[in-house]
Amino acid sequence: MRTLKLIWLSIVAFFTPKTVFNFEGRMKSNIDKLHRKASELNHFDENYENLEDFEDFSTEYFEHVDKLKKMGVPPQKAKENAHKTMTAKHGKRYTNAVAKSTKTANQLIGGNPQYASAAQFDITIKRITRNIQNALIVPLFAGIHFNARYYTLINQFLPPNITISGIATDTQGNVIITFTDSVAAVSDNVMISCNQVPYITFLTATNFDLMRITKFRYAIGDVTQQTQFDQRFSVATKSLFGKSGSQDLTVSSYLDPKQFQQKVIDVDNAIDIDKETGIFVGIIQGAADGFSITLNQFVQFYKKHNRFDLGK
Repeated sequence: MRTLKLIWLSIVAFFTPKTVFNFEGRMKSNIDKLHRKASELNHFDENYENLEDFEDFSTEYFEHVDKLKKMGVPPQKAKENAHKTMTAKHGKRYTNAVAKSTKTANQLIGGNPQYASAAQFDITIKRITRNIQNALIVPLFAGIHFNARYYTLINQFLPPNITISGIATDTQGNVIITFTDSVAAVSDNVMISCNQVPYITFLTATNFDLMRITKFRYAIGDVTQQTQFDQRFSVATKSLFGKSGSQDLTVSSYLDPKQFQQKVIDVDNAIDIDKETGIFVGIIQGAADGFSITLNQFVQFYKKHNRFDLGK
């Protein structure tokens, strides 16, 4: 009898106007949830398609590369021509699949893209003096941290007694960084330059423009200084709100036994550069003042903001 009463009360409550209103509200909420799940499923399908696309494209791409090599085309040129052929044939579906396979947004350093570059630039780091015994860690890019002398980023890489005591720009637009050893009471200057435009111009542009470097050629100025290849090479980032991260890369591990150039190592890894993210490179004393290293960097994608973006 009690059970029947409870059932009757439930039926009456269900058909009251207030409950009907709540029922409709719950139905709308459930429909919204279903819509969101469907949207997520659509994105999953898109991501799955990208993964399948890349597997198919990768096979076709390397078939083109092998064919060109057999025709006597040099390896790097064969990759570039194969990339152009694939882009002309498949368009954005191909380039999107390549982009997603190279690097995720959560990675500071991605994998080997194997594909040709869209642009290229050269950065040279020269240790003008060599009074400090330690290797010095030189910051590149991460433009919003420049005026603060990279204080919140660089300290994780430097010994406690060594700091950046000054940053200046010379008349050619090169950046001069002064490092000071408070224990030995000595200082050293390191110069950063760029071949294409003044480095300070390039650095400023990275506060607005985005790029993905997918390969860099690491060259030392003195072939006798092979220990330079063992120095720190890190990517670090810190946002406006304090979120930070870093990842290391061992340049010497990329030395190919078949490579006959003792002064150069090619590293095929994807690195995204923006206003918050930079590359930190160690440079040794060298055998004499003026020891330098050059990073020839190959850009796969870049997003440049200029007047042509107006009205879009």
